[in-house]
Amino acid sequence: MTEHPPPKVIIAGAGLGGLFLAILLERARIPYHIYERAAVAKPLGKSRYHQPLCTHLAEQLQTD
Repeated sequence: MTEHPPPKVIIAGAGLGGLFLAILLERARIPYHIYERAAVAKPLGKSRYHQPLCTHLAEQLQTD
């Protein structure tokens, strides 16, 4: 059986979804690149509307 190289992943957007995906890919040792069109990060962007979901996801991503 031959080993295939890991996929190369492009993440479009450094919002919550993109950053969570990057964390998961990092843990799986899969190479990725994040591209974001905004020049400046907004301190409270759209994440304030997703607080319950984000809290649950962040708890799952915590390492032991």
